[in-house]
Amino acid sequence: MLRREKAQQAEKLAILRREISIGVEAADAGRFSKKSVSDILDEVLLESPTSRRPRLRRG
Repeated sequence: MLRREKAQQAEKLAILRREISIGVEAADAGRFSKKSVSDILDEVLLESPTSRRPRLRRG
């Protein structure tokens, strides 16, 4: 089971690195999203049915 968890973690990190790279390339090219962080978070959570939106601390 530990190997499977490590493999899943490695896959998540690879996906995150790929997505960050795409974002950096877009920013370098002057392309920026008009979406807020909350909008992007909502989209991510909709794609991941097991995730729950964390409560954000305010003030």
